[in-house]
Amino acid sequence: MSELFGHRASEPARKDAAKKPVLVDLSGYEVKGDTSVMRMKAVSAVEARDISVIRTQIDNGNIIFINLSEFAGTPSEKEELVTNTRSYCRSVGVQSYIMNDSSIVVVPNGVKLDKVRARRKDPQ
Repeated sequence: MSELFGHRASEPARKDAAKKPVLVDLSGYEVKGDTSVMRMKAVSAVEARDISVIRTQIDNGNIIFINLSEFAGTPSEKEELVTNTRSYCRSVGVQSYIMNDSSIVVVPNGVKLDKVRARRKDPQ
């Protein structure tokens, strides 16, 4: 952590730290005493077989943000993953929303998602 943020508040972070993305697997992380059932999960779909991870999270009743920006397959494979995900969502009765060309949000029944464009008010 100190490589990213510096050792102390007054010490600047290393500039080369931004070049190396740090991925942390939090799949087994649980807060002791937490009794909530639903979770927000972020899933990076890198290849077509990641559909199994997505389906597992859907079956667990989680809210899922699917990031497709790092997908390594062909555009047709990416489109097939999106189609398969949306078909699976319909088959189990959950809602899926395509947010843009690189992300999908899946929400369980009882959760509504409003897709709106944030607009700034012009100062007068």
